[in-house]
Amino acid sequence: MSTATNTTPRRDVDLSAAVAAYSGRTLLGWLKHKSERCEAITPDGRSLGLYNNVRAAWGALAELHHQGAPA
Repeated sequence: MSTATNTTPRRDVDLSAAVAAYSGRTLLGWLKHKSERCEAITPDGRSLGLYNNVRAAWGALAELHHQGAPA
């Protein structure tokens, strides 16, 4: 049985300037502005990458949650 793993190394993320992204009462992750872009960060600290706007970053977190990936 194989399991999918994320090859992106986990890093310490400074969440002091980040905002939480929720769907109802479920924490999807964190959104952090980086210059003109927005980084999507999972609750366990994995970065999903930089997105052009907050809506796209939130959408990436929501899609990961919708797929049933462990957050």
